[in-house]
Amino acid sequence: MQRRTQAALAGLVVALAATGGLLLRGGCGREAGEAGEASGGPDEPPGEATAAPAEAAPPARVRGKVMVEVGGALAAPPDTPDPKDMADGTGPDGYDPSALDKEPGADGPPVPLAAPRECKARAWRGGFLLAEASCDAEGMFVLDLALPAGPAAAVTVEALVPGHLRGVLTAPAQAGTEAVLPTLALGPASWLKGQVIDRRGQPVTGVRIEAAPLPGLGEPEPWRVDSDAAGAFVLDTVPSGPLRLRATGQGLALSVVEAFAPEAGVVIVVDSLQDLSGAVVGDPALVSRAQVRLEGSSLWPPIVQPAGKAGEFLFSDLVDGVYGLVAQVRADRPGEQEYASIPLENLSPGAHVSLALIAAQRVPVQVVSPDGSPVPRARVTLGYASVGLLQQIAEADDAGLADLGPVVPGPYVVRADADGYLPSESVAVDVGKEVGARQTLTLVRPGRIAGTVIDDDGRPVPEASIVVDADTLYSPGEAMIRARTFSALQRGGSLGVTRGAVPPIPLVGDDEAVGTWAETDERGDFSLDTLMPGRYRLHAVHGDHAGSATVIVDLSPGEREDGVVLTLGHGVPLGGRVLDGNRQPIAGARIELADGSEVTSDGFGMWSAGHRRGKQKIIIRAAGMVPAVVEVDLEGRPTSIEQILQPAEGGLEGRVRDGNDQPIAGVRVTLLPAGELAPTEVTYTDARGLFELSRLVPGTATLELDHPDYGPASKRVKIGKTSRGEAPVELALARGWSLEVVVRATGSGDPIAGARVEVDGQVWAADEAGEVRAARLARERVRVRVEAPGWVSASTSFARPAGGAPGTLVVDLEEAAGLDGEVTDERGEPVAGARLYVRTRDGNTVLAETTTDTEGRWSVEGLPEGDVTVEAIPPPGLAELLAPVTLQTDVRRGHVTREVDLRFDRL
Repeated sequence: MQRRTQAALAGLVVALAATGGLLLRGGCGREAGEAGEASGGPDEPPGEATAAPAEAAPPARVRGKVMVEVGGALAAPPDTPDPKDMADGTGPDGYDPSALDKEPGADGPPVPLAAPRECKARAWRGGFLLAEASCDAEGMFVLDLALPAGPAAAVTVEALVPGHLRGVLTAPAQAGTEAVLPTLALGPASWLKGQVIDRRGQPVTGVRIEAAPLPGLGEPEPWRVDSDAAGAFVLDTVPSGPLRLRATGQGLALSVVEAFAPEAGVVIVVDSLQDLSGAVVGDPALVSRAQVRLEGSSLWPPIVQPAGKAGEFLFSDLVDGVYGLVAQVRADRPGEQEYASIPLENLSPGAHVSLALIAAQRVPVQVVSPDGSPVPRARVTLGYASVGLLQQIAEADDAGLADLGPVVPGPYVVRADADGYLPSESVAVDVGKEVGARQTLTLVRPGRIAGTVIDDDGRPVPEASIVVDADTLYSPGEAMIRARTFSALQRGGSLGVTRGAVPPIPLVGDDEAVGTWAETDERGDFSLDTLMPGRYRLHAVHGDHAGSATVIVDLSPGEREDGVVLTLGHGVPLGGRVLDGNRQPIAGARIELADGSEVTSDGFGMWSAGHRRGKQKIIIRAAGMVPAVVEVDLEGRPTSIEQILQPAEGGLEGRVRDGNDQPIAGVRVTLLPAGELAPTEVTYTDARGLFELSRLVPGTATLELDHPDYGPASKRVKIGKTSRGEAPVELALARGWSLEVVVRATGSGDPIAGARVEVDGQVWAADEAGEVRAARLARERVRVRVEAPGWVSASTSFARPAGGAPGTLVVDLEEAAGLDGEVTDERGEPVAGARLYVRTRDGNTVLAETTTDTEGRWSVEGLPEGDVTVEAIPPPGLAELLAPVTLQTDVRRGHVTREVDLRFDRL
């Protein structure tokens, strides 16, 4: 019995219950079965099950009978581990999707039934095991449930027979009554066999594994099994096909893997939960007031907890990941000095850290609209980077003012956003020992595109999807998500904290929809709101029509473009079927359309690409098969394509040796097939220097070889059909040589730290002594280029020294020219975020570009000597108010030309 049969059986049981097939009788007197095991359902973590129901007398009794189909059972799981990840004939390659549509007896007489030799029945409620009992020789079972007095409660009863599909049904149970269930007939099942190990490869016992089919079959309870003393587990009552396994245990983090039944050798790796502890160091009067904040990759929202009287703190039961930690002491009274610790990032659980308090400051900010008016309730964020841990947040008051912190001195980035606006540009702030000047953040007024989707006859098309390709990374719906994330961070605290693998964060309510773009309403209208300035390319798609032509819209800040019309065409259905050489369906084949869309084939190899028109180019791929390209001209007719994919029978064996004809182990071998159809393959050489690649698409390809002790190499090869006994491809790697590059200042000879040194495409940064060691060089002569801010770049070449000794190259750089200045508006106020371009006098070559800081200052370095033109462009929020400006100046080698000031005039 396959997956579809099981789903049909569940439906039959429900029908029987509704028509009297399930009986309730009064009275019972048997002792309750074994109970007391708690476990979560398919979508809830273990350990959160409700407490056991209060004992009640008399118990509720559930009777039932289990039969099994005779014959047709699948092969049992192997007793010994298979050296491969999957046993022969298992996994997706051994999966027969056509069996999904076969009912028992469909191809012959009815399947005979018999009582099982071994059978167990269990009753569950809310993930809590109520009772468990074994079946008798006739397959009969009785479950006595301890339920509180009251109305009937729904319980889930599962019947387990090794080698047969699990039977599951939901039945009403009530104290003092007896429920008689319909007879369950169980067909043959598939199986999974595996082991649970830790990061060291050691087996882990007592881990609860819960399994659920993908997609779900409406199972009220998952399959459950515990790992034994060797960490092994077997699930032998599951359906064939993909399954999701969830492994949990005391002191262990949740681990989720996917497998394909039948499969041997499933490995589940679990991590131990760990603690992160430490102490806040400083004046005892301060540390007792400190608040410690923890953020991390496996924690949402952040946890904030007070330090102990001696400054101690402990965050327990953390999943392995990356965390950040900071301590703050906020003022009790206005004007009082505040303190904070230096934020620690990239922490791992299991550490003990100290957070030393030092004097801290707040960053004053004002958020304004493009016309300069304050923006109340704006959301302001301060952090070390645009994206990172331990960011400070604040909400602006009615005057658009906010103070963020306290933070220790150092460089920060501040930005703001608000409802109805696009985010401001990020502004760099250098926090010192004193409170700095208030930073002004100007929000950008959003644009809007609205229009209608119609068909060829001019009728509006509801529920059409608007697909948008934009130059900007911003997407509609982002403002809502930012606002909800901000609110979640504001709430903070430890209440409702999710630990472990963080699920999708519920920033949007169940009744809300946030799509990437838009869908037309019943009148065929659509609207794209809160758009950044830039170019947008729109086209509409609908399942009953061919896609529209692409319409291009260029938006300036705050512009509203209404009246866009997208016309869908009269398309025809396009679909097909993917088969292998034996004309068996291929499930999961990927069908790529010319417009970039993709669909996959189902269990019967069938696929549908909706309505299309005109000429279509289709690429069909499947694992282990040769991809196929199909071109069709629909010509107004529905088209179904039957494509047979041939197996990828190509293979390649090779051996890698050094200059002394000795094998090299651990060489990474990358196969890059010619063209775009065949995938890239990667493998490594073994101790004999050998490698083997199989199931390749025949044709030409490039082999790339990489090893830390040898120079990289590549070779063109031809992939043919696998033929055992052929001599392997012989490849050789040359022992790499190294080059010491010393970067100095011309004249003084002082080292130039941080210089960028590029040697034959490999890039390094010079250390404090201005030195770089370029290793693994393969060519006899290499090209060297050196660059550094404030210095003129230099290029040269260097030949490999004789005898294998490392080479040494000294590069002297001359000091470069620079420009420095300020950008203001017509009132003399500094303009932050203005864009500046430095060009040659003729304007044909851009030498440098930069952006003004919060005080309107700008500077560029590394310019060649000569005359230049400087152009300043207002930031997007002021583009409608201020006009660009240009001026001409000159630069002198080794000098910085200062006071190159530009002033914007009003439009």
